[in-house]
Amino acid sequence: MRRNCKKLAVFLISACLLTGCGNPMNKMKESTVYLNKHGVVESLSVESFDKEYYDENELKNFIDEEIKAQQTSQGEESLSLEKFEVKEEKATLRVKYKTAEDYAEFTDTEFESGQYTADILSDEQTLIQVETGEEIDKANIEAEGLSYIKIQDPEGIQLLVDGSISYYSNGMEFVEKNLIKVPAEQECIILYQQK
Repeated sequence: MRRNCKKLAVFLISACLLTGCGNPMNKMKESTVYLNKHGVVESLSVESFDKEYYDENELKNFIDEEIKAQQTSQGEESLSLEKFEVKEEKATLRVKYKTAEDYAEFTDTEFESGQYTADILSDEQTLIQVETGEEIDKANIEAEGLSYIKIQDPEGIQLLVDGSISYYSNGMEFVEKNLIKVPAEQECIILYQQK
């Protein structure tokens, strides 16, 4: 019996390692930025690649040059290319960043994160409470233990967190407990309970 349990445990661990089941980014099908509980950021860009004049090698060379330039200015460990693929008229790029600052620098996205304090929000700013779906002002936010992300993306993107979203800015689209859509060109804030 004990021997069978060990075999099962080895099989499950191997299956998990081979499929990458621990990373929620593996399930994403559209452009997403993910902040994990260790402060590491991963981005997934999925773009249409359906024009005859598009060149996969040219795009790959451009990406490599941009990554090398960032590594030269910010340090070799600041980011790494995890995946580049062109398939079924879609170009997919996945990059891992050491910090939120590295992500913001490379993508020209405003992105900051940390522990929530009341001065993060202006006095007139309201958020949507996930639990009720209603607007709430900063004085009524139950702030204990909350983390925040402030983001403004030029094109709009999904935001994925390690935890459960509690509050979010008007204009955002709540998808599920740890995933929300950020509209283009709008400064957005989410407050969430980290895992």
